[in-house]
Amino acid sequence: MSLGALCTMLSPNVAVADGVESSASQSEEDFQKELLTIEEKVTALKKNVFSAKATLNLLRELVVQENVSGSKVNVWQINQLNGSYVIKSAAYVLDGTPVYNINDSSGMRAGNPEIMVYSGDMGVDDHTLMVELELAGSGRGLFSYVDDYVFTVRSTTSFSSEEGENCVIRTMVEKRSALTYTYEERPNIVFQQICSEFAE
Repeated sequence: MSLGALCTMLSPNVAVADGVESSASQSEEDFQKELLTIEEKVTALKKNVFSAKATLNLLRELVVQENVSGSKVNVWQINQLNGSYVIKSAAYVLDGTPVYNINDSSGMRAGNPEIMVYSGDMGVDDHTLMVELELAGSGRGLFSYVDDYVFTVRSTTSFSSEEGENCVIRTMVEKRSALTYTYEERPNIVFQQICSEFAE
């Protein structure tokens, strides 16, 4: 049998193998996209539940405040990174004055996902809160290489307080969509703030 005839006999099998490999690759890609979509939906549901619980706690805190003069602020840090990143250090600056600074040696790595970082009196005026977090990647198995990644995330918010008000600032440390942002870009800080008069 000639070499040309042999190649002619093998060509259909090679084409079929290529088609199967291409189909398998496409299926794997579709599966990964579907997994990411499901993860986003689950994360969104968790955020809704967590936010509802936090809002109830916030309202309760505002209601039980004593009737005092002046202005107060309570600053909370809410970690919603769900183990994908580790907060190695956190620094909070209120109106140019450092009010909170902690690093991993203080036990923050395995700490409570919801902590009050500052509570105290403040002037009656416009205020600025600056937050800087140092994050490290956290992965397992094939993704353990992200442990070497270190990120710095910064954000600032402004708010105003009046005489007899208590302001609660919730600093939400969250992940943005894996479909839109790279691993390094996903960590994000969002502020929620409520100022209310002290209970009579």
